Amino acid sequence: MYRCLGAGAIGVTAPFDQVVAWAAEFGFEGVSVPVDLAVDKGIEEVTLPLQKHKIKPASFGLPVEYRQDADVFKKEVGALPMKAEIAAQIGLTRCTTWVLPGRKGISDADYFNELLDRLGECAKILHDHGIRIGFEYLGPKTLRDGLGMETEGIATAEKMMELVEAIGIPGTGLLLDSWHWYTAHEDTKVFDGLNNRLVVAVHVNDAPRDKAIDEQIDNIRDLPGATGVIDLDGFFAGLKKIEYDGPVMVEPFKKELNDMDDREAVAKTSDALKKFV
Repeated sequence: MYRCLGAGAIGVTAPFDQVVAWAAEFGFEGVSVPVDLAVDKGIEEVTLPLQKHKIKPASFGLPVEYRQDADVFKKEVGALPMKAEIAAQIGLTRCTTWVLPGRKGISDADYFNELLDRLGECAKILHDHGIRIGFEYLGPKTLRDGLGMETEGIATAEKMMELVEAIGIPGTGLLLDSWHWYTAHEDTKVFDGLNNRLVVAVHVNDAPRDKAIDEQIDNIRDLPGATGVIDLDGFFAGLKKIEYDGPVMVEPFKKELNDMDDREAVAKTSDALKKFV
């Protein structure tokens, strides 16, 4: 596994070439890539900084809004082959997206089938371009309560793997986030059912001390190792057990970090991540 910088996840808004330069300066080996930048301004806008600083193109977010109505999805998935081709030219082989556990007013079965159709179509297009996709399940009970859900829905690794298996496209798997792993009441046994092929990407964070598991709020987290609430030693032992070889990115949604000078935020994030990777 290797350290990956996701600029937006830590509130950094500097231009991509500057982000890549900081990634190299502070010991990151890869960066999350804004594919739409290459679509808008040309592929060299992305590839030249990566080549100059010898930084890997680690992953990119799925550029398709599949959570809204069918017309929005149809329009955006229509552009995915072109964007996937550009991503492949950059050297990207991993794509990720977060998946809501459910939606009010739709049954779990109907929601599952909608995801099966829409994410299955995305997975096939990406696979045709040599790109894997990882689905991130969202663990906190507070999120399900906010959605008005009366069931757990797809809020655990086990449930998300049911969707992965139903899609059946090679290379499809999980984006595994330590914070969601924790808020889903999971432990290292999760790794018994996973392998390197099934874990496409990893996010690592810690959680505030002042909230019980079921009181944790999705956009209030901390840097890895900052509080010791999440068993990150166990989490990383699990990743090593499955010989995970992909990117590890910090996504703390921490206001103090977001408010810092961009360069300082990158440095602080690097220091936290180096304790584990």
